[in-house]
Parts: sequence; structure tokens; C-alpha cells
Amino acid sequence: MHQLRRGDSEKADMEAKVSYLELFFDLVFVFTITQVAHLVIDAHSLLDVFKALLVLTVIWWMYGGYAWLANNIGTDRFIYRMLMFCGMAGFLIMAISIPSIFRAGGAPFGIAFLLVTIIHILLFKHSPHVTSIKAITYLAPFNFSAALLVLASGILNTWYTWSWWLMVAAVLVILTASFKNQGDNFVINTRHFVERHSLIVLIALGETILSIGLGSSHLIIKFTLFVSIILSLAIVITLWWSYFHMDTILAEDYMLQASLEKRARLAMLAYWHAHLIMISGIVISASGIEVAIKHLNDESVHSFSWYLNGGIALYLVGSAIFRRLVHIGPAGTRLGAAALSLFILMFNAFSWMGTLPMMTIQILVLAGMIVIEQHKYKKFSN
Repeated sequence: MHQLRRGDSEKADMEAKVSYLELFFDLVFVFTITQVAHLVIDAHSLLDVFKALLVLTVIWWMYGGYAWLANNIGTDRFIYRMLMFCGMAGFLIMAISIPSIFRAGGAPFGIAFLLVTIIHILLFKHSPHVTSIKAITYLAPFNFSAALLVLASGILNTWYTWSWWLMVAAVLVILTASFKNQGDNFVINTRHFVERHSLIVLIALGETILSIGLGSSHLIIKFTLFVSIILSLAIVITLWWSYFHMDTILAEDYMLQASLEKRARLAMLAYWHAHLIMISGIVISASGIEVAIKHLNDESVHSFSWYLNGGIALYLVGSAIFRRLVHIGPAGTRLGAAALSLFILMFNAFSWMGTLPMMTIQILVLAGMIVIEQHKYKKFSN
């Protein structure tokens, strides 16, 4: 294994600000998350939800790759900016293609994904850190293989219904790459890295806010609708609090204190794997909120309860894994809250409670989790 030099990382950590170009680039991810959420809403079975998560995993792998890229090379040079804009265009085409990705949109998605993969590798080759260049050289065959499988799946979608299995194969290639090279040898600008991924979580939560607006935009404002909007916002607030109150700060401190090799592995395990689970949960719960508000008075629509409670449970599981990896707090509290969310789901699945009571109980579970964790933080700090 090539050893990282502490001087490289300490120098990288001196420049910790996310650039305006990166913030501009992230606007495409806002649209991407919205498209994946609607892929979940339009699902007719758990298999369709699984396919939507396959799409999210593929996107998250390369989108995360661009976050690692900007972490290494910066975005100030003209040629870098032009190539980043080309990558941005590729992600936009991917996002536009998502609603029909398993039909006619599969080929455009695959071509765009191959484009962003090529740009990513070309740009990473200009990293000032030799170890990062060696690391991306190792990952390049995996990335190309995954991109070609996604493209093949998209091309064959028109004729074969089984071609989505090629998407499964692409995800397996991605997971293999992520576990075989757990960020090894990459130089990580810790403060920039944590800030960038925190902003991505904020974007995902922003999709939930958007779902509240989309769900209520064509409805007549009544008291029950007003209450559902407030309760939905309260759910988003508790999810925000669970991540941004202490987790980002403590995670950054832990990574800064870790050895350079461990820091790189944490970047992959905690900020790609665990965050993929968290973002998947946010996207699914956002879909549930939109469906719940749209069909507030139709108790025959139960998909929202599976999406809302199941998505929150998935987010909490990912959050617990994240916390355990970076040693920042009690993971058991999150797992307990996830179990309670699934328990609420069971009740609502049998129509034993309505939409508003279900949302209220879910808020109490999340708020209770936060209060317990705050108490534990105070005991630990004292």
C-alpha cells in the first residue's frame, strides 16, 4: 500500500472552503434527487422501489466521485471549470432521463453516465497528489466497467425487460470497487470533504421540503392540510437536527485526528456507504410525504406510510452506521428509533390510525431520540 504523507493532507486541510462552482454543480443534484423521488412515487411494487435505489446508487457513486475530485484538484483553473461544466451537463441529462430510465431513457442515461465517468478520470489524473492519481488509476477499470454495464442496460431496455439486471451488475461492480479500495491512498481535505457532504445531505432534505410543496400545491387550504404541512415540516426539522446539530462537527474532529490512511477509509465507509443509506432513506421518506399530503383524505392509499416510516427507519439505520464509524455518539438510540418507526408503520398498514396521528407519533419518536441524545452528550461533556 502506498503511504500517504501527512504534509500533503495537512496542506490540503488548510484550504477548506467549498467553491461557488461546486455549489453551482450541486444544483443539478437537487433535480436528480427530485427525479429519483418521483421514480419511487410512481413505483407499483417493491421491485420498482429497488430499481429506483439502484439508480440512486449508480448516481451517488459518480456524484460522490466528483466531490472527491474537487477535494483534490480545486476548481479555479479554466480547463478544470470547462470540464466540470461538461460533467454537469452529463448529470443533467442523466437526471432528465431518470423517469424513463428502464424504457427509452435508458440509453441517454447510459451515454451521459459514461461521459461523466471519462471526465472524472481525466480530471483526477491532474491531482497534485501522486497517491490520489495511483488510487484513481486503480479504480478506473471498475468505473469504466460499471459505466458500460449501465449503458448496455439502457440500450437493451427497448427490447428486453430483464436488462435491468445489468444495472444490478453495475451496482455490484461499484460496491466491489468501494470495498476493495476503501478510499486508500486518496489525499483528503477533511474540512472541505465534510462540508461538501453536509451540503449534499442538506440538498436531500431540501427535496423533502419540495415534496411538501408539490403535495399541497393543487389542494384547497383547509385545517387538516395546514396541520399536515406543519407536521411534515416538523419531521424534516427533526431529521435536520439529528445530523447538523452535532454529528457533522464531531465527525470532522474525529477525521482530523485519525491517521491519514484511516481518514481516507472513513471518507469511503462513512461518507459514501453510510451516506448512501441515509440519502436513500431521505428520498423514500420525501416520496411518502408528498403522497400523504396529496391523498390526505384518502385512507385507502397506504404507500405513503411504507415510504414515510420505512424511509425514516432507513435513514436512522444509515445514521447509526455513520455514527459508529466515526465514533461520535450513541448508535443504539438511532437503531431504537428506527425500530419504533417500523412499529408505527405496522399500525398504519392495518388502518389503525390516520395520517395525522401517524405523523404526530413519528415526530414524537424522532424528538424523543434527540432529547435522549442531548442528555447523553451533556453527561459525556461533563
